[in-house]
Amino acid sequence: MSNTAIADHALLSDRHSSALVDRSRSVEWLSFPRFDSPSVFGRLLSADAGHWSITPSRDWTGTRRYVDRTLVLETTFTTATGVLVLTDLLALGPNNGWRASLVPDCGPFKVHSGKERN
Repeated sequence: MSNTAIADHALLSDRHSSALVDRSRSVEWLSFPRFDSPSVFGRLLSADAGHWSITPSRDWTGTRRYVDRTLVLETTFTTATGVLVLTDLLALGPNNGWRASLVPDCGPFKVHSGKERN
């Protein structure tokens, strides 16, 4: 079970399903494609229930915010070699209807300066 307070999670939703993202940028809970569906990721309840995260491979600091009164979460990673902005959202389908995909049609990454090197 997660030791992270529920208040330290950001909520993503497309009106049909939801995800909770913790401050370490890990998706700790995802019910998809509906709220009453079995969880895809459930580390919020059990360490063995799965999660998904993406972060720079080297040391980083980060900030996050919701974009202008939306449920779009923008995370800014800063490393010694640059800045990366990651946009998390659960995208709506045509006419705000249900959409059976976790991948938005737009690219989620914008590199503002520098680049990560292996």
